[in-house]
Amino acid sequence: MAKTEEDTGQNSVTDEEYQEYIKNCEAIDAVIDEKKEACKEETDALHADISDIIDTAKDRGVLKKALRAALKDRKEIRKIEERRDNLKEKEQDQLDDIHHAVGTQLEMPIFEKAA
Repeated sequence: MAKTEEDTGQNSVTDEEYQEYIKNCEAIDAVIDEKKEACKEETDALHADISDIIDTAKDRGVLKKALRAALKDRKEIRKIEERRDNLKEKEQDQLDDIHHAVGTQLEMPIFEKAA
């Protein structure tokens, strides 16, 4: 049985190819985001509930922007950790290569504190 590039760990993909793959996927992802409008009514009610909680926190002296930023950061950190945890070691290595090729910076202080 012949070994594939995945089996050998070799990678002949160029930075430009990685960039093209990312660009094409992000274009499709933008279309998906547009389709999400169909669920807008339900999500608006849930967002109103979150706003009520944030207003309660504001009444106790919490800055709304800071609380919202913290919520978004924590959500993104969980997503990043989950995606990475679902990869094998070789896949994690290639993920690092892709991030390097497209200029994604993940060495931010917030990610170091969350670890």
